[in-house]
Amino acid sequence: MFKRDDLPTLRIQSLSVDADEDDLRALFEPFGRVVRANVIKDRNTGESKGFGFVSFEMRKDAEKALAKMNGYGYDALILSVSWSRTSLQHHKGIADVQNPENLDPLDLVSSSSNCITCIVVITPLYPTIGTASRPGVDH
Repeated sequence: MFKRDDLPTLRIQSLSVDADEDDLRALFEPFGRVVRANVIKDRNTGESKGFGFVSFEMRKDAEKALAKMNGYGYDALILSVSWSRTSLQHHKGIADVQNPENLDPLDLVSSSSNCITCIVVITPLYPTIGTASRPGVDH
């Protein structure tokens, strides 16, 4: 059995408010076996938030779907399809962030839509030379 993060998963954006899992399956099954299809819904209204995820059994099938479905017109909207990133990639702990200058703030904002709380602290790193310290810090 696959673990959730082992599956090749696509993120599908620009879904209509009435899109559901059956719609995603119908759209993506022609490319290969869909293991999981999930539309993210508003808890209060039950309507689609406009995006979802499709996981394939085989990476080559996901690659075909990505190539064909990105930019595809569906339900009067143009779908945006990209590789999904695992939650570990989206919500790294402070200790895991080795290169904060590489973080894209837009990724952090867009990834936080399903989080109860997402807190990101980026601390600038100052190299120490000999006994020099960070600016403004007395020893």
